[in-house]
Amino acid sequence: MVTNKSLTVKGVEVNLTSKDDEDYINLTDMTKSFNGADQLIKN
Repeated sequence: MVTNKSLTVKGVEVNLTSKDDEDYINLTDMTKSFNGADQLIKN
């Protein structure tokens, strides 16, 4: 079962997903407030 939740950290909403007892944090959401966020996470 997949569950989605969100939390707010320093005014930025970060989405969390849980699946099969594993938790996943959306890294893109985490970097939204940083200058140059597009450079922090690259393929």
